[in-house]
Amino acid sequence: MNYLGKLTLLALLFTVGYQYSTGQLTVTNGYTAQQLGNNLAGPNINVFNATINGNPLQYGYFQYVGTDLGVNSGVILSTGNIYDAVGPNSSAMTSTSFSTLGDVDLTELSGFPTFDAVVFEFDFEALGDEIEFNFQF
Repeated sequence: MNYLGKLTLLALLFTVGYQYSTGQLTVTNGYTAQQLGNNLAGPNINVFNATINGNPLQYGYFQYVGTDLGVNSGVILSTGNIYDAVGPNSSAMTSTSFSTLGDVDLTELSGFPTFDAVVFEFDFEALGDEIEFNFQF
C-alpha cells in the first residue's frame, strides 16, 4: 500500500472511530414536563402536576448505546446546554450560561450563589405496591 493509501485508510479509521465515540449519546429537547415525567414513571405509575422551570435547552430526553453509563435512556437535566453532554468535550471550559437564577435550597445548603437552575417536579401515584427509580449523576 502506498503512502497516500495508508493516509486515506488512517483518515477513514479516525473518522469512523470519532463518529462511534461521539455517537453513543444522543439528546433531544422540546418535551413538556408531563412527557418527561411519564417517561420516568413507566407502567403502573400515574404522573400529575408535572412542572419544569429552566431554559428549554437545559432539559430533555437522552438515549445511550453502551454499558458504561448504567442506563440506556431517560431524562437529562443540566445547568448548561444538554447538547454539550454529547461531546466531544475538548475543553475544560465547555459550558453554557443562561444567566438565570439558581436554586434557593442549593444556595442555602452550599453557602455560595448558584446559577442556571433547572427544576423538575411532579407528583405520582403508584397503581401497585412497589416503585423503582434508576438515576445516574
